Amino acid sequence: MLSGSFRSYPISSITVAPDRQRKDFAGIEELASSVKQLGLLHPIILSPEGTLVAGERRLRAHEYLGLTHILVQFTNELPEEELELIELEENVKRKALTWREETHAVARIHELKCRTSDSWLSSDTAELLSTSNTSVRQRLLVEDYLERGEPLVCNADTFSAAHNICMRKEQRAEVNDADAADAAFEEVFGQPASFNPMSIKSGGDSPELPLSAPAQPPIPYLHASFLEWATTPWAGPKFNFIHCDFPYGINFDKHNGGAAGILGGYEDTPELYQLCIQALSKIMPDRVSESAHLMFWLSARHEIVAETMLALTAMGWKMNPVPLIWHRSDNAGILPNPQRGPRQVYEVCLFGSLGDRKIVQPISNLFAHPKTKEVHASEKPRAMLQHFFRMFVDESTVMLDPTMGSGNSILAAEESEPKFVLGIEALEEIYTNALAYRKRVKARG
Repeated sequence: MLSGSFRSYPISSITVAPDRQRKDFAGIEELASSVKQLGLLHPIILSPEGTLVAGERRLRAHEYLGLTHILVQFTNELPEEELELIELEENVKRKALTWREETHAVARIHELKCRTSDSWLSSDTAELLSTSNTSVRQRLLVEDYLERGEPLVCNADTFSAAHNICMRKEQRAEVNDADAADAAFEEVFGQPASFNPMSIKSGGDSPELPLSAPAQPPIPYLHASFLEWATTPWAGPKFNFIHCDFPYGINFDKHNGGAAGILGGYEDTPELYQLCIQALSKIMPDRVSESAHLMFWLSARHEIVAETMLALTAMGWKMNPVPLIWHRSDNAGILPNPQRGPRQVYEVCLFGSLGDRKIVQPISNLFAHPKTKEVHASEKPRAMLQHFFRMFVDESTVMLDPTMGSGNSILAAEESEPKFVLGIEALEEIYTNALAYRKRVKARG
């Protein structure tokens, strides 16, 4: 707010610096018409030497009208807060700021203006800075995440990259809130939130809705068969990230170096693979969010990939046509026929989504890492999983691994502090080894 110490000043005595950023003066005729009808509502700002500091469009409108004098106020007559506003505004308009500096400046201008007027809006800030309301709103959103210290946003190379990260996080958070509301209505009324609660007749006060999800257990491992778990009631939250690493159905247990089992004995038969896919299909209606991501490891054999893609698509997953690839950089792998073919030193992972769920951030679709054997021979390395999980896991993630094996997927996900994680393991020996391995990892920090 200006101090009110205004004076009429000759336009011919005002100096306009040649390096001022504004070159486009579209709309001057409309502004001039407003000045002619209503007068100048806000004086322009000059330095004590008569150099224009703020208000060039208002000055041009006066010149357009052929006026010789204009109301001015000098910077040395302004309160400290107004001086800061002018400095910020001029920095935004004239200097080559970094995207973080410009974001901070726009947010600070908006904050200071909101202090002076309860009715001040982002559109008012946009008009003040001669930019669009959309641009201001984007800056305010990114500033919010910068203030929170969100690493992905703080380390973004460009403003557009930072804004895209913020938008994805906002979308993922909104979907999580909707899932929580759905679960609450279903628990209280036996209906999803899309059911109109106003149609329910009640004889008393409406029950309070338990919107919070069940607390994360201290150890997010469950000793159970996924095949059986899929057919039993589940009172927990809906999952928005499923990481599947089923037995591949390629009789791996018959090969040299085969591992001890998953799902009770590790029979790695095509029949068991199909049972796992059927169990995944069973949990889709009531345990998987309408907005979710899926990672699905499988054999790279063409016929298995094609059949699995069809099965997952039939469940509703929109599958990406290009897989994720883990290259075993130590060249460890199966050699099916040394006389006729190569050693298989990479594994593929299909991934897909429900409800156009946004990723956290884009990453490379290939990661090289040697094979590890912390718990059993067919486990996935934690570092490799951490790389791919950067695309799917953040604080809004509710994750399920139905055949967790070593538990590396759960440990990798926990690095991003997800909302809820659950790993299921059937074989007692592997489950016990996974618990011991988890203790060692946590002890190492």
